[in-house]
Amino acid sequence: MAKQFTKNDDKSIKVSEVIPEKTVDEIYVYEELVLQKTRLQKAIDQTTAQYNKSISILNDQMSSIDDLISEAKKLGFR
Repeated sequence: MAKQFTKNDDKSIKVSEVIPEKTVDEIYVYEELVLQKTRLQKAIDQTTAQYNKSISILNDQMSSIDDLISEAKKLGFR
């Protein structure tokens, strides 16, 4: 960070930290990127959970169909 020196009326010198405007913009952009990344990760996690649930439901349906086919074969269907 840059240092800013200012001379006071009592001839003392005050030193203060100065954040250049570019740095403030960079900090804002960085924070916005982190926020977007967090949102995207949450969306990915939710989508993955929904996908896994759908796959589970489809697997259950496939198993039920297999059971019905087995029962049909026992009754003589080919």
